Amino acid sequence: MPYKRRGRIPAASKALAYQVRRLREARGWSQEACAEAADLHPRVVVSIEAGSTDPRLSTVVSLADAFDTTLSRLIARPPKGAAKKKR
Repeated sequence: MPYKRRGRIPAASKALAYQVRRLREARGWSQEACAEAADLHPRVVVSIEAGSTDPRLSTVVSLADAFDTTLSRLIARPPKGAAKKKR
């Protein structure tokens, strides 16, 4: 089970949250469709995008496969200010 955190969100989790949301929205996927493509429970995608969990490596690999991207791209830090922009 992933670790649930309280308090401040680390930069790596913010980067993953940003990239997952960006890639998911670019494909026009709902969080449920993203979870299905990655063979994950929808709550996992919600938690990752919220930055409230530290997912297992296997979960991040499943997401990278679903997005047809590399792990390094999936965890790349967003451009400065990009993560703070309103949707």
